[in-house]
Amino acid sequence: MFKNLYQKAVARSVLFPLILVTVLGFVIYEYSRRVVLEEMEYIIDQAVEGGKTTFNAWIDSELNLLRKLASDPKVEKLLSGEARPSEVEEILSIGGNQFTALAVVDRNGTILAGIRTNEIPTNLARQIDGREGPYIVRNDLFLSASASKGVLIAKLGREVVEEFMKGFKFSRSGNIHIISEEGVVSPQGTAKPEGRFIERLKVEGKIKWDERRSPSGKKVILSGRWLPRYDLGIVSEIESDEVYSVLRRLKLGIVASCAALLLLSILTVLPMVIRIAFPIRRLTEAAEKLAQGRIDVEVEVKGKDELAMLCKTFNGMASSIRGMISKLKEAADKVSEMSGEALKAASQHSSNTAEQYAAINEVTATMEEIHQTSQSISEQAQGVLEVARKAVDISSSGREVVQEMIENTYSMKERIESIAQSILSLSEQTQSIAEITTSVSDIAEQSRLLAFNAAIEATKAGEYGRGFSVIASEIRNLAEQSQSATTQIKQILSDIQRAANSAVMITEEGTRGAEASIKLANRAGEVIRDLAEIIDESASSAENIANAISQQRIGIEQATSAIQHINETTKANLDKTRQIESAVQSLNELAEDLREAIDTHLTGI
Repeated sequence: MFKNLYQKAVARSVLFPLILVTVLGFVIYEYSRRVVLEEMEYIIDQAVEGGKTTFNAWIDSELNLLRKLASDPKVEKLLSGEARPSEVEEILSIGGNQFTALAVVDRNGTILAGIRTNEIPTNLARQIDGREGPYIVRNDLFLSASASKGVLIAKLGREVVEEFMKGFKFSRSGNIHIISEEGVVSPQGTAKPEGRFIERLKVEGKIKWDERRSPSGKKVILSGRWLPRYDLGIVSEIESDEVYSVLRRLKLGIVASCAALLLLSILTVLPMVIRIAFPIRRLTEAAEKLAQGRIDVEVEVKGKDELAMLCKTFNGMASSIRGMISKLKEAADKVSEMSGEALKAASQHSSNTAEQYAAINEVTATMEEIHQTSQSISEQAQGVLEVARKAVDISSSGREVVQEMIENTYSMKERIESIAQSILSLSEQTQSIAEITTSVSDIAEQSRLLAFNAAIEATKAGEYGRGFSVIASEIRNLAEQSQSATTQIKQILSDIQRAANSAVMITEEGTRGAEASIKLANRAGEVIRDLAEIIDESASSAENIANAISQQRIGIEQATSAIQHINETTKANLDKTRQIESAVQSLNELAEDLREAIDTHLTGI
């Protein structure tokens, strides 16, 4: 839009103050508006809060007066049917200054006596049901106080309410309303809050700022508090025009101030901008020539102000540039030469690092194979160790079994020897029986001979020896039987003797076999003990081997990790070396470009 600095400077000297003043005025207005609205909100809220407190105190004082009247004995007698209405009306006339109407109502809602009872709504008397508090009916304020068997209802006078309302006139249009769901008590000449606002206030309990249009058509700002104690609300109302009139005056003041400030800024800045723009244009032209390579350019210096110092500084800068470019040309030549040598060294180092990286990769692969082999050997060593431990357990069990077998063999040997001894004793006793049997056989033989002789002698005796002959015959038969029995006994004893001899020989062979078994068991025990010692040594060696292999595996893992780290470091070094090689190559090309640029584009050196 603007092609030169002069036009831009003039435009900006006007636009910048305009924008600044506009923004500043807007900020001041917004801040002031918020402060004013917050202050008005606070004033309205405090007016409502004060109205709430004062209303509670006022209602309490009026209720106290009404309670005194309700507690009068005549009122109680009237409610009990013991007094006439005329007697009570005299007492009720005391409250005539405060209340425009009074009525004594029983529990059925029937008005028994009062003053101007026609102003007491019949439905209110039925709805109270013995409760105390203020009530609003048809925009009038009523109070009720409990009695013994009923309630005392009073209507507050319009003058009393108006006097109370005047005490809350907090601004020109600010007023206080007493509201309920049944009606609204307001000062004369003011609009009353609508029903929707009353419903919202009862639900929320507190409304600080509600801007709306009243039923009369005016814009008003409402603020309220709900009093659950009395089921009433206190609402403040103020016209919006009164609140925003302050803002309108504030806006006019800010606009006037901003316009004056803008005019003053333009008149102050514009001459200075014009005076500064022309020297800057000369500097711009000289800088363009310097940018085109004419480094012998200079600017005419006039005056001693900052612009003159700027021109002088520009001339010094051009001189410094000339000297610096000369040195830069020499440095470019040196950099080109040195970068060529550095490029060769970087290429050689990159090649060496690549070879080292390949070798370390091979070492890493070898270490990985060694690590896997070590892992396999470690697992096998653990298996051997487990087998050796099982062999130790089995050898221990074998030693115990052999020892038990030796003990059993010794016991069997002792039993065999005992049996042999018993058989020998039996053989000796059999021999004794044989000798006795021989004696018995001899005696039987002699008895037989004697019986035979006796039979012969009996035969000789004739008739007298016949009985003795029978006895001798029986004795001979008995002797023959004894000989036969002794013969059988000898045969049996001979068999027993042979069996005993065979048993003795067998027991001797059993004893020798038991002794041989004991020797073999002892030998087996020694062999098993030697084998157990060898197995113990093997298990210990296997455990040592497993531990050594485990330590070796840990060492191999550490070595593998170290080699991998070296591999990563070498790879990083290789990458950095290649970056350095690329950077040196770029530096070499840059030095060549710089030297060509200095030789081609610059003049005046």
